Amino acid sequence: MSKFVTWLAFSCTHHPHHDPKAIQWLVTHIKDFKPDVLVALGDLIDTQCLSKFAKSNLFALSGEYGAVNEFLGEINDASPQSRKIWMQGNHEERMFREDQKHLSELLDYRVHRRTPSARKWRHFDYRFSRADCYNIGQVTFGHGWNTTEAQIKKEAVVLGVPNGLYVHGHTHRPHAVRQVKLGAVDLPYWYINPGTLIGSKPDYMKKRDDHQWGQGIVVGNANPKRRWGNRCEWGASMILRKMSWWKNANRTCTSYSGLFTPQYGPS
Repeated sequence: MSKFVTWLAFSCTHHPHHDPKAIQWLVTHIKDFKPDVLVALGDLIDTQCLSKFAKSNLFALSGEYGAVNEFLGEINDASPQSRKIWMQGNHEERMFREDQKHLSELLDYRVHRRTPSARKWRHFDYRFSRADCYNIGQVTFGHGWNTTEAQIKKEAVVLGVPNGLYVHGHTHRPHAVRQVKLGAVDLPYWYINPGTLIGSKPDYMKKRDDHQWGQGIVVGNANPKRRWGNRCEWGASMILRKMSWWKNANRTCTSYSGLFTPQYGPS
């Protein structure tokens, strides 16, 4: 019987808008869970100054890169044995856009990784294709490209595999394992989202609804030798720290009740 690989995924820290308490919470869970693989699902850097909607009072890229370098070093110290994966998100992708092409080599965050531990992460480009997603057996990891539920389900089917799990970020809306449905028909695809680890609400969200935003992580395991199969050979659980609308309640939720594995297909 194949040894299952354990993994932990987080997303959307948006340095330097990250929540320091949430980062320490993440580090604690990494130390406790001791995953074989750590997956950063993208948007670790905010790069607001590269946005076409950028305003004044913005952080310099050098400051953002410095904050991320420090963060990655802390994560590496917490779990030196883990394989480390960084999926690019749409915020990292800003520096490679066509209108920035003449500056991309200077803007590329990978050039500015100053700490040796920060260089240990394997990077995946932000492209909508299976080839540019990371997978452990039937579990597929990607930043995410859409925000509507219908389009996210489509991502799970197009990028994932039957009886598999799609782990994504992007929306900042954490949720546990959900099954893709076509009307009243259950399809053999599942998806899960850890949410974000962002702190203060960015300026571009001041007039937008963020009550579904929340802080969390996803932990799980998978059979690394079974990409295609007639049953689910993975387990996963979303651990929630807090939701955005709890911000005035001074409470967090860190419960963990074990991994969920769908009983789908022949036993």
